[in-house]
Amino acid sequence: MFSDAQRLNHTLICIGAFVSWYCLMFLVAMLPGYGALYRSGLAIPVIFGLFQLPFSLILWRHYHRHYGTLPSGKVTLARLAPPAAALIFITLIYSLFEEPEPWLETLNQLSGIHLVLTVVSICLLAPVSEEVIFRGFLLNAGLGFGKRGEQIAILATSLIFMLVHTQYQQPATFVFLFLFSVILCYARLYTRSLLVPIILHAMCNTYTMAVLLG
Repeated sequence: MFSDAQRLNHTLICIGAFVSWYCLMFLVAMLPGYGALYRSGLAIPVIFGLFQLPFSLILWRHYHRHYGTLPSGKVTLARLAPPAAALIFITLIYSLFEEPEPWLETLNQLSGIHLVLTVVSICLLAPVSEEVIFRGFLLNAGLGFGKRGEQIAILATSLIFMLVHTQYQQPATFVFLFLFSVILCYARLYTRSLLVPIILHAMCNTYTMAVLLG
């Protein structure tokens, strides 16, 4: 059991992990030559592959070693099936209201190694990094505050997850992102595994890329 001071300190650590991870993206954007990197289509692979993914994994390692509350957990079909079914359902609903997203359309302009690296980043690197931060640290910020703290953490995590995806423009996409996060939050809590939302996130992004580029 955490004391009041320990709970507050733990919450601040979890929020600080998100803030530092998010600010890292802006620090990278300030590096010399970033403009050329962005225009070449390599910004996403560089940000996630060289900065945000390693940073989130280091945070995860040290955090779990100290608190022991962010295990990778086990993955089974029984654990994957319920949240996967929920994701399929909201994806089908979303497809009825979906409108073209300009950012996704720009990916069709990439080719060769630039396209390969971007797809790998979106389908594998980003899901790992984002799940560690969102369904890991931010969700754990409510740890120790009972059921109400857990529910607030789910809503706050999902709202922040929705808002930080500023590359999107359509209202239906933001609603989808919020519900997507809520499902992954419950998947993490229900299975006590961070690997489950990582796999589901990767599968969803892979499906999106397959539809877009297929």
